[in-house]
Amino acid sequence: MPVRPGANIDLDQIEEVLGEEDEQNLADPALETRRRAMAEFDRKQLARSIAVPTNDAQVKETLRSHGHPICLFGEDAGDRRDRLRYVLSKLAIERRNAGNEQRGEAMDEGVEASSSEEEQDEEFYTEGSTALLQARQNIARQSLERARQRIEKQRSDFRVEAATVRRLREELVSKLDTYTIVG
Repeated sequence: MPVRPGANIDLDQIEEVLGEEDEQNLADPALETRRRAMAEFDRKQLARSIAVPTNDAQVKETLRSHGHPICLFGEDAGDRRDRLRYVLSKLAIERRNAGNEQRGEAMDEGVEASSSEEEQDEEFYTEGSTALLQARQNIARQSLERARQRIEKQRSDFRVEAATVRRLREELVSKLDTYTIVG
C-alpha cells in the first residue's frame, strides 16, 4: 500500500508500510531504532494490562521479591505502583523474548491469579478528572458546613437548663394526649 509523504500513518498499518523487504533495505541504525520503539510500545501496552495491588505494603513486598528497592527518594505510593507495573512489564517482556513461552504463560497466569484474589479484597486506584475533584471538594465543603451547623445546634441544645427541657417535654406530652389511637 503506497503512502503519501507527510500523511498520517495508523499504527496498525506499520507492518504494511514497512514490509520485510523494506526493512532489509533500511540502514541498521534506523531498523534498530524502529525495533526499540516497537518493543517499548509493546511493553507499555502490556504494562497497562497488568493489575498491581493498591495496598502499599503489598507493592513493597512485590518489589522486594523482584530484587528492587522498596522505596526511592521522593517516591510516593502511586509512584511505587507505577514502578512495580514497569518492573513486571519488563520481566514479562524478558521472559517472552527468552523464548520460554511456557514459563512466561505461567508467570502471566500467576500475576492474574494473585491479582484476581486482590481484586476481590481491595479497590484499585484510578485517577479522576479535575471536574470530579472539584465536585468532590464542593461536596466536602457543603458536608463540613452542615456538620459544623449541626454541632453548634447540639452544643446550644446541651446548654439548655433542665427546667426548660422539662417544660418542653410536658408541652409535647400534653399535645400528644389529645390524639387517640383508632384501631
